[in-house]
Amino acid sequence: MANERLSETRPPKDDRAKGAKSSTTQPSSTKPSSAKPRSAKPSAKPRSARPSAAKPRPAKPRPAKPSAKPSAISPGTTQPKPEAATRPRDRVRPTEPSLDTLRWDDVRVLLTVLRAGSFTLAARALGTEQSTVSRRIAALEAHLGAPLFERTPRGPRPTERAERLREAAERVDDEMHRFADVAAGDEPAVRGRVRIATSEGLAIHALVPAVLPALAKAHPELTIELATSERAVDLAAREADIALRFFRGGRGDLVIQRVATVRTAVLAHRTLARSLRGVPTSELPWIVVELPGIDTPEASWLRTHGGPPRLVFTSYEVLLAGVRAGLGVGLVPRAVLRTHRELVALDEPPACPPLEVFLVTRRAIRKQPRIAAVIDHLLATLPALTEA
Repeated sequence: MANERLSETRPPKDDRAKGAKSSTTQPSSTKPSSAKPRSAKPSAKPRSARPSAAKPRPAKPRPAKPSAKPSAISPGTTQPKPEAATRPRDRVRPTEPSLDTLRWDDVRVLLTVLRAGSFTLAARALGTEQSTVSRRIAALEAHLGAPLFERTPRGPRPTERAERLREAAERVDDEMHRFADVAAGDEPAVRGRVRIATSEGLAIHALVPAVLPALAKAHPELTIELATSERAVDLAAREADIALRFFRGGRGDLVIQRVATVRTAVLAHRTLARSLRGVPTSELPWIVVELPGIDTPEASWLRTHGGPPRLVFTSYEVLLAGVRAGLGVGLVPRAVLRTHRELVALDEPPACPPLEVFLVTRRAIRKQPRIAAVIDHLLATLPALTEA
């Protein structure tokens, strides 16, 4: 029994060896424990063995911190000396315009704003939003390094630099349109759209009844667009292909032909005309047309021979309606007497001014089949206006 108790308290030989080995590493002040070793209780979930504290963990390499300004020099190369760097005159400054960075669209937007006088009207002409036009102008100003417009409550006001750029932009615009015209010069047949700009009077009394029926019959694949206004369109800006108007001139390389001379007369309703016999020209009840910024032959004649107007309109068709209603007299083409039998011409006034009609188109498109076909019909029909 004593031997059994002694064997229970003494550890095995291997354990004693381990205990002696471990005691050599412990400080001398530490006393070995005489407590009976307890067997470890198995845990419900085995845990992975933790690394011994005696084993040092391998150090993880730390990534190098990027410098504030990344260097464009690859590792292992020598940084060039300051004097070997690119010279300032070889670099393009951000504000220096060049052909590589300037775009035709930016020039077109600038020119449209200069012509229209506002971002809203320019956007309408370009078929885009006002915010897009404003953003494109701001980008162009940043690229050029100078403002092009002063933003005021009444709209953008062009700066001196914008005005200097306008002439160059006009030339670029003309050449781009010329390029497009030449590129479209090889049309195989008479088809497509032709835009004719003219006055309401010529459209109603000449083009619609006399020109368009024969033209539609001869060329059924042709589409005619009539743009009626008293405003002079800009053919160089491709606002129309052909213009019929009462004055010469225009911007760009144009072909101008006089096609008719329209006689005018002072017309009145028959009933009113009987009451106006013997009345001086300066005392007649005049109905006139005033067009802002346009000095017409009729206006010049009236300043010399007419008197204060009774009615003022901005449309010749409205003037004709007023004369037909007996509201007064008006200086009107004599050709309307053939369609309005209730009107007569007064004989007392002095000779009335003739109105010359000019056909105008761009030289680059004059011989395109669709343009040539329309011009041929106009030249064959409009001279009859001279005989009216």
